[in-house]
Amino acid sequence: MSHPDVRLKPHYEEAQVANSWRGRLDSFRKSSLSAVADLLSPLLRSRAELMGKIGTTFGGSRKLYSVFGWPLTPDYDWYKHLYDRGGIAKRVIDAYPYATWRNAPEIKEKKEQGAEDTQFEKDWKELCKRKRIFHYLQRVDRMARLGEFAILFIGYNDGAGYDDLAGPVGVVRGSTPWDKLLYLQPYSEKNAVVSTWDNDPNSPRFGLPQLYTINIQSPQLGGSIKSITRTVKVHYTRILHVAEDVFENDSEGTPALRPALNLLLDMEKVLGAAAEAFYQQTPPGTIFNAQADATHDTGTLLDTDMETLVDDFINGFRRHLIVKGMDIKTIQSELGDPSKLYGCLIELLAGITGIPKRILTGSEMGELASSQDETNWNSRIEERQLNWAEPFVLTPLVEEFIGKGVLAPPSNVNLSFTCEWRSQKALGEQAKAEVSDKKAGAIQKYCGAPDAQEIVPPDIFLEEVMNFPPETVERIKKTREEIWNKELEEMLKDEETLAEEEKKRRDILGEGPNRPPVQPVGVPDE
Repeated sequence: MSHPDVRLKPHYEEAQVANSWRGRLDSFRKSSLSAVADLLSPLLRSRAELMGKIGTTFGGSRKLYSVFGWPLTPDYDWYKHLYDRGGIAKRVIDAYPYATWRNAPEIKEKKEQGAEDTQFEKDWKELCKRKRIFHYLQRVDRMARLGEFAILFIGYNDGAGYDDLAGPVGVVRGSTPWDKLLYLQPYSEKNAVVSTWDNDPNSPRFGLPQLYTINIQSPQLGGSIKSITRTVKVHYTRILHVAEDVFENDSEGTPALRPALNLLLDMEKVLGAAAEAFYQQTPPGTIFNAQADATHDTGTLLDTDMETLVDDFINGFRRHLIVKGMDIKTIQSELGDPSKLYGCLIELLAGITGIPKRILTGSEMGELASSQDETNWNSRIEERQLNWAEPFVLTPLVEEFIGKGVLAPPSNVNLSFTCEWRSQKALGEQAKAEVSDKKAGAIQKYCGAPDAQEIVPPDIFLEEVMNFPPETVERIKKTREEIWNKELEEMLKDEETLAEEEKKRRDILGEGPNRPPVQPVGVPDE
């Protein structure tokens, strides 16, 4: 048996040769790449610097939110700023609460149909009227959507002062429900902070707030309109906690603007950029190419710092720039149309929020884009009423009033009550009927007014006054032309008939063109 080294020697030599060629090839490649890199390095460096300046690269990683100007950790102040200044963000917040509480539901006992109102039902109706219950429910709903939660501070007539609010509600005094309930005051998460949580795992309120720290604003004495802020501790029994779209924590929901924040900021960019472009580019810019010794009353024109001139030209309303040369040029740029991009952002925003475009843009009083939009919107509102507003807001509030003695309990066996919401479909049909009635009255007045069509042409009246869509106006115009053509045909037929009847009458009476000639008197016949 041969030695392994001897047997493998030819293969070893071949490997050595191959490795030597491979080494030479690698060396050639490295030298070639090095030469190419030397040639391209200035270009690559300049390209990298350029890309870094425009924000597409950050050390090899793409921080898109930083590049696009989107905040990584938005807080309540971000949402409140957009709500106060953004316009469309206010629609996103308010649309659902307004539609949910627009028509207050009825609280009724479970009883035989047709029975008279019980004392519980009468007290609730009167309490809602006197204390404006649903007004405050709508306000706290809006505040809850703006942040992670909001609270409704309930003022019971139990004699508690500022120092006693940290304890549970005592015995509520008063002869009527509206005497026992002093006030309702909503607070946002900005002015109502959970200071103590229930950390007892054996407590039915485990993980829920125990105490709140509330910044209460009170008017100053002396007639001043300014207010002072008093910070107080308030027990949870005096609070209705409202949070929507909760995830892991039952007390902290998702702000309604958070999923749409990037879109809302982009819409701000589009509107601001379009307005600024119009401001800057509408007046034409002028470049003066003057010689170095050009002067005016105050001295040499070129004494002013050129950077300052350029900055004023770009950012201010200075629409001329003086440089060296002989020519005078006018710069006129075309203004871009932001409507397509803004319309695309509106479409995306409607998809994210579930709010139809017509409502987002402020046309909710008119017809929605389609019956499908209306159906979907009504379904969302009814779902919100039944699955959130009733079980998490309204029912707990009524139960608190019953438990604290503000309302007398229901008189039925089970001490139960129900919430009856009005159908959104019925409300939509009612609104349509009201709008149609008003439009019909306006059209009737317009048609009956003297010289109305001369002052305001029908097309303008239909589009600008009645807010009919263009396709509706075209259908009306087509229908009107068809009616006019039909009436014209009928008139022509009537005229032809009258002409024929007149001809027949004249022929019968001998007055037609074929009547025999009349002989003159006293002239004999031939």
